[in-house]
This record gives sequence, structure tokens and C-alpha cells, in this order.
Amino acid sequence: MIPLEPPIDIGREAARREAVGELLSPDYEHESLIDRIWGAVTEFWSDLLDHLGRAGPQGVLALVLLAAVLLGPAALLLANAGRLTRAHRPGAPLVTPQHQRSAAEHRANAERLADRGRWTEAIQERLRGMTRDLEERLIIRPVPGRTTDELAAEAGAALPDFAADLRAAARLFDDVTYGTSAGTSDDYAELVRLDDRLTTRRPERQRG
Repeated sequence: MIPLEPPIDIGREAARREAVGELLSPDYEHESLIDRIWGAVTEFWSDLLDHLGRAGPQGVLALVLLAAVLLGPAALLLANAGRLTRAHRPGAPLVTPQHQRSAAEHRANAERLADRGRWTEAIQERLRGMTRDLEERLIIRPVPGRTTDELAAEAGAALPDFAADLRAAARLFDDVTYGTSAGTSDDYAELVRLDDRLTTRRPERQRG
């Protein structure tokens, strides 16, 4: 009598063959790094949102994590916005056609504005007066539409001892003009002191 083979579970064997075939498919052989990362991120968000729907400490913790994930990058962007803007913006024009005045006129107007507490405009007028004074004394060339960057570069080359102070004054003018910061009485007083010191100096080439 020929022994009978054990019965084969046809359904189970078919399922196994189908699974093996799927795994051997070229589309399934290698999962890319991007796909794995995306899968991990998707799973994280799914778990996080799932916890948000639950009551109790887990839901609160999930909400805190979600806020940190969403608000953290936004806070970093806002914190660096001013610095990035300053790094990429051009220097503000110092003198426009409607501002063509003598150094004395700019300074007098700056004092009137300072008396009214209008510090932003007072700072702008004082630096214009400083620029006109340097032009009138032939320390720098009169240049229509000169920017703060150009002033700091040219005047700093003529008066190296003041180069750092001139760059700081140019940044202050840009900040109040572009609205990055509001002018203050201390800012104006510092600019006045710089202006007063500059009036007594001559360029290197005129000394001797």
C-alpha cells in the first residue's frame, strides 16, 4: 500500500508564493533613503495627531511637542530676519534732491527734530549734515545719491581712525531708515559726538 503524503494547505501555500513574488518584485527590492525618511516622518506625525485626540497627560504632551515642532523654526527665522535683512540690503541713500542743503542747515534741522523727540529724522538729518561737512571741506567728493555704504568706505579711507565709527553711523542710519529699529536719544547723542570730533580732523593726505 502506497503511503499517502500529508495534505497540503493550498490556500496558505498560494499566499506564501504571492508574498514572495511581491517581495522579489523590482519595485520592492530597494527602498530609497528618502522613502524611509518620509515614512518615519509620516509615522511620527500620525502618532502625534493620534495623541492629540486623547484626553489626559499624553494629549497635553503631544500638544506641547506639536507647538515646539511648528513654532521652533518660525522663532529662529524671526530672530534672524533682522540680521539677514541687514546682510542683503543696500545702503540707504543719504541725500536726495529734496535734501540738498548745507551742512549747517542739516545740523540745525536735526536739532529742531531732536527737540521734538523725532529721533529717527534727527539721526537722518545729522548724518546728512556730517556728510555735507565732509564734502564742503573736500575730505570726500560730492556725489549725488551717495549711500551710507559709500560714505563709510570713502570717508573711512580718508580718515582711518574714524572708519569703525563711520560704519556704525552708517548702520544706524540704515536701521532707522529701513525700520529695523527706532532711533533713540542716545543714538542721536552718539552721532552728535562723532560729528563734533570729525569737524576737527583733516584727512591723512592734508596733514604735514
